Amino acid sequence: MSDGRAPDLTFPKITFGPCETPWDLRVYLYRGGASMRSFHALNAIDRGTLKAFCVDRLPLITALHAALAAKVASGARKGSIKTALCTVKRFYSWADANSQPLTIEKAKQSFVAWIEELIFRYRIKKDLAHKTAYHSASILADLLAHALQEDSQPVRSGKSLLALTRMSKPKQRPSIGSALGDKQNLAQTFAFGSFLADICSGLDVATIRGQAPVTLALRDGRNLIFKCELKAPGRALQNFPEFRRADAARAREPLRPDESTTTLRRRAMLRLRIEAELLIFVTQTGMNLAQAHLLRREDYRWRTEGEDVEVFRVYKSRRRGESLFRAYKEYKQHLQDYLAWLEQTGLALLNDRLFPQLSRGPRVAAEDALPGFRAMRKACAEVGLRYIGPRELRKTRVNWLLRHSRDPDMTAALNAHAKETLFRHYERPHHQSAISEITAFHQSHDPAFKASGPGICVQNAREPIAVLGSPRDAPTPDCANPDGCFFCVYHRDEMSLDYCWRLASARHLKVLEVALWRSPASQPVHPANLVIDRINAKFQAICLVGLVQAEWVDEATARIREGTFHPSYSALIELAEMLM
Repeated sequence: MSDGRAPDLTFPKITFGPCETPWDLRVYLYRGGASMRSFHALNAIDRGTLKAFCVDRLPLITALHAALAAKVASGARKGSIKTALCTVKRFYSWADANSQPLTIEKAKQSFVAWIEELIFRYRIKKDLAHKTAYHSASILADLLAHALQEDSQPVRSGKSLLALTRMSKPKQRPSIGSALGDKQNLAQTFAFGSFLADICSGLDVATIRGQAPVTLALRDGRNLIFKCELKAPGRALQNFPEFRRADAARAREPLRPDESTTTLRRRAMLRLRIEAELLIFVTQTGMNLAQAHLLRREDYRWRTEGEDVEVFRVYKSRRRGESLFRAYKEYKQHLQDYLAWLEQTGLALLNDRLFPQLSRGPRVAAEDALPGFRAMRKACAEVGLRYIGPRELRKTRVNWLLRHSRDPDMTAALNAHAKETLFRHYERPHHQSAISEITAFHQSHDPAFKASGPGICVQNAREPIAVLGSPRDAPTPDCANPDGCFFCVYHRDEMSLDYCWRLASARHLKVLEVALWRSPASQPVHPANLVIDRINAKFQAICLVGLVQAEWVDEATARIREGTFHPSYSALIELAEMLM
């Protein structure tokens, strides 16, 4: 029954479950309706007990409904529409409690006042996060911008409304990947993948129909136990009272041949395997969860192309066309085994979905409701594994392919993305790849050669040039005198223990030269002293790089004290010591 004073404010294009209350914006036309649960508010409207009808709210509510309906028509997810409706509900509840006007003419005024309330909550009361407040403000600003838009003007975003308020965008710390973090993420992903494979291989029909409780042995030695609705699964039968022992034994028996596998006692295992198969499918094909969980079994197609196998052609709203999803050949047999499992368990007779959703009780979810993977989250918590959702699995797949192939075009094609979408939404920075790319760049633009002295030279047949600000009496770079390399712009240090050993040996040789020299009055400072100072400065710079590099310097210095010189300088040092 609808209110004769209001137009149809429902969303017929959105499907709801049998126990869900269809969305209806009529509740916001009544003062106090937004603060009630939708089910009770609609019942009160139909019975006529909710009487505070505000006719002046009708134009704004109608415009907001049109803006939300446009989002539904454009392909927005049901979850996104629900989030927007929850924001509208909070706004109207606040307006009712604070006697704020909710008309077309004063909507901006009420919106600015609501934003001030949000700012007060996250700055003063501290009961709301800045990020949450900004997210709610952005959603409502976007809806109001479309609702208040005149037909003769182009559609604007909510930024123009947000500019009228003091709401600021929260600062986001950039997430920078590290070597340790990346390795840990991959290790966790591999462990989670092994867990999914163990579930799919272990929960066959014989195991599901077997004696309860069911114990699934994992490859890492841990066990996953399914209670099968038993109240005391770990209790031995002899410990039950005699009058309950027969019932307990009957509850633990395998399923009878005439008993359905989909019985409530075994439904947890069925649900877990379906969720595991869905996660594996998303990982293999790179398909979006919103598309994958709605697939029907008749959509299942194989077509071989090169090393991959084409699996499905699915329409993508963002692409506005069909996308081709590919999987590896090895996955074909796995998916065929899963389809056979659906037939053997009887799930194929109950539902034509490739990944059917099994309800947990009387509340049946809508057909297009996204799975929450509650069974998988619970199983991961029981065995101590980190749950990894479909979005992160898809990103891991994309980045793994991108790093190993170094081919963005191929990676984008395999994941049914445009290359711009791949870089904007999926690519993650990877320091190891960056290091290799930087190294390759320097090797191609800054080629290195063995220098006359310790280190390497990148002069590439160019004339040597002295470092700007070199001492007047320093050795002149000429590609012949090893000492001149220390003062050349093309000289490069090496980060290695051997290089530090050569530097220490060269410094010791220069010390011997200074000791053998008898300085004339015209030149009181030997040029070798400048070389010694230059080597000391290099040692200080190497020590600042890290603890490992500092240990190289200490080790090289210790070798010189022990009389162990680098082979490149040992003969010259022996000759100098003979002249002492």
